[in-house]
Amino acid sequence: MKALIIDDNHSFIDLLKNALLPFRMHIDSYYKFSEARNVLFQQGCYFNQSLANEILKYHESVIKGNGKNVPPVPVLESPVINPEGYGLVFLEYDTEPSMKGTLFIQDILKNQKEWSEKNFILMSSQPEKIESIAKKMKISLIEKPIKKDQMMKMVNEFVQSIAQKENEIKEKIMSSTTKIKRIKVE
Repeated sequence: MKALIIDDNHSFIDLLKNALLPFRMHIDSYYKFSEARNVLFQQGCYFNQSLANEILKYHESVIKGNGKNVPPVPVLESPVINPEGYGLVFLEYDTEPSMKGTLFIQDILKNQKEWSEKNFILMSSQPEKIESIAKKMKISLIEKPIKKDQMMKMVNEFVQSIAQKENEIKEKIMSSTTKIKRIKVE
């Protein structure tokens, strides 16, 4: 899994990369939202939440419907797991004066359906100013300077959650009740 850091403080990026070493993630960093946006759109998200939701919804309806009123079989036009995609995005709220971190997140979520709010950790040296916005958006917010234990706990919970979801999706795809069509996209 890969992580992306968006911050204009080079020293902070180095410290955060060092703190994330135990997770063995490939970590990229950018200083501008526009550059990070392009990379996120090109590389995509590690775990495609919208496809996972389709599979889970289909599986649930097959189980509940007992063979009746079953929706059409989901067609996966892309993989649920994208090894080249990013799992976590750490971003400073005030990286750029022209765009705030919350607007960046909204843009990604609006234009790329595989992402979810859980993929983002918003950082701010004044979290009290944006706490209500982050809460409304369901985005994790962490205060800078970052408390390593708090950050490690957040990342660990995210990584475990993704691993659990991966296993659940694999089980659903492999089960006899869920038949998934795959279309090879080139």
